[in-house]
Amino acid sequence: MPVSNPYQLPFVLDAAARSAPARVLDVGIGLGLVGAALRQYLEVCAGRLERHEWRCRIEGIEIHPPYRTPLWDWAYDAVHLGDAREILPRLGKFDLLLACDVIEHFPKEEGRAFLETCLTAARFVIVTSPVGRYEQGTVFGNPHEAHLSEWSRKDFRIWPNHYVEARGTFMATLARERGDLLRLGLRTLPRLNRSASQAARDFAAAAGLGPFARRARRALLACAGRRRAAPP
Repeated sequence: MPVSNPYQLPFVLDAAARSAPARVLDVGIGLGLVGAALRQYLEVCAGRLERHEWRCRIEGIEIHPPYRTPLWDWAYDAVHLGDAREILPRLGKFDLLLACDVIEHFPKEEGRAFLETCLTAARFVIVTSPVGRYEQGTVFGNPHEAHLSEWSRKDFRIWPNHYVEARGTFMATLARERGDLLRLGLRTLPRLNRSASQAARDFAAAAGLGPFARRARRALLACAGRRRAAPP
């Protein structure tokens, strides 16, 4: 989906802020909501509203150009179009890499290889994905939206990691060095009070996405419905 489960957002922003990044890569940016949220909490909340004041460089990768919204131009310093597995090795080093709802689109072994590439490129890697089986095929004409694997806590044991789950999604922060991960001081975040549909509506509307706002809300409601219907 070009949107993600909103319950992962507080964790992603908390981990991102704790890492104090100067260079961030957002893989699979979709509509650009995560990039916009990063700008708000890394820059605007620190008193840096104007672009010339920003201290963090945020780049993105997206394989499906029709997802483009005005947020791409506002939130990102650069957006690279194509397959992240091919583009990532050419981009250099980052302090933080986000892969929000990306790894489920790879077969498991390809996903593990992708995460190894991510950890080579960045000091910290934040991964999110649905909890449990979540069937999905082509969405919005994008065949890359098909889900090809299912991930859980045990899949990340080969790397130092911090793992939490919240309402149908999990968030894992990975690092090469356990000491680096411990210094972030990550914790389990409290449950959010707003419903997923309300959060999606408010965020999309505030971001000025226009026709994408209703699509984002419908997509998240469909996601929630499929998760409830999925067998254990």
